[in-house]
Amino acid sequence: MNDSVLATLQLQKGISIKEAMKQLGKSSWKTLFLVDRNKRLLGSLTDGDIRRWILRDGKLDENVEKICNKCPEYVEEGKYKIETVKVIMVNRKMESIPVVDDSKVIRDVLFWENIFGEEYRETKKELNVPVVIMAGGQGKRMSLFAKIWPKPLIPVGEKPVIELVMDSFYEKGCDKFTLLLNHRAEMIQSYFDNTRHNYQIQYVQESTPLGTAGGLKLIYKDLPDTFFLSNCDTIIKGDYEEMFNFHKQHKNNITIIASYKHFSFPYGVIKKRYGKLKKIIEKPEYDHLVVTGLYVMQKKAIELIPKNNKEFHMPDLIEAMISSEKKVGIYPVNEKAWTDIGEMEKYKEAIRNMEL
Repeated sequence: MNDSVLATLQLQKGISIKEAMKQLGKSSWKTLFLVDRNKRLLGSLTDGDIRRWILRDGKLDENVEKICNKCPEYVEEGKYKIETVKVIMVNRKMESIPVVDDSKVIRDVLFWENIFGEEYRETKKELNVPVVIMAGGQGKRMSLFAKIWPKPLIPVGEKPVIELVMDSFYEKGCDKFTLLLNHRAEMIQSYFDNTRHNYQIQYVQESTPLGTAGGLKLIYKDLPDTFFLSNCDTIIKGDYEEMFNFHKQHKNNITIIASYKHFSFPYGVIKKRYGKLKKIIEKPEYDHLVVTGLYVMQKKAIELIPKNNKEFHMPDLIEAMISSEKKVGIYPVNEKAWTDIGEMEKYKEAIRNMEL
């Protein structure tokens, strides 16, 4: 491994959790390694470490050493055996292991794909969970395109956005999809009827718009106890199996997949009291967990949706769950893992990323 690639896997001692989170988001790797100025191994960091910190309401400006694993696994240069590395990776569920010299300086990193080779696909589990996609909206935030295509068929590269969403699930072993349709439903069904794909698709058409949650009443009998629910324009590059397991482990009724998002306000913000200026905060910055539009759900959550055939949205259902003291969980993902095609600026960003 050359030095430039190795550098992308290393976190410098003293940086903040926020900085580490950004670096992890830019990287294609799932683990980064904390090093001192002499590049000696001090610890490891995964998105799981960051997720647990966020769920404990930890502050992102804290030193990254606070959440790193300070006893990371590693092997010594010239002294390890591949079979031993395989055992460590499988038993510890590790994607990568650093190789260090006698001074604990990282000289290389061994990755799961390289170690297991042809065995890679066989040793990876496939997730067989049905996916419901809310595809009935008019795409008002994308009015320029919505005059021509229904929102799910807005093109991103060579495919419509809904197909990219379905592809991301299919790659993890999910091949059963239910599309809740309303606006221009016949165009969406016609597209898939005339396109080669490996999905099993059930089409359910709402006679009137039922919102982002109301249509679930129409398929209640066909659903298993647990399923994914996704917007048709939300692409998450994440570990769906881990999301599913997190949901089951915490016994949630709904798990919201959320993204930590950084907002910069380009103006000075006035703080006042009783009409008098207290202070001006110049160009403040905020970090918030925001809803991505992807959920893991229990079938019984649908029982809280009214039977009045009126619009009922996911925020309404979540409020009803909280009021009924049902457990609603949060699974944070990195901002870089989430692409929202439903806004024009995000759409343009997605197109730029595909061209890189």
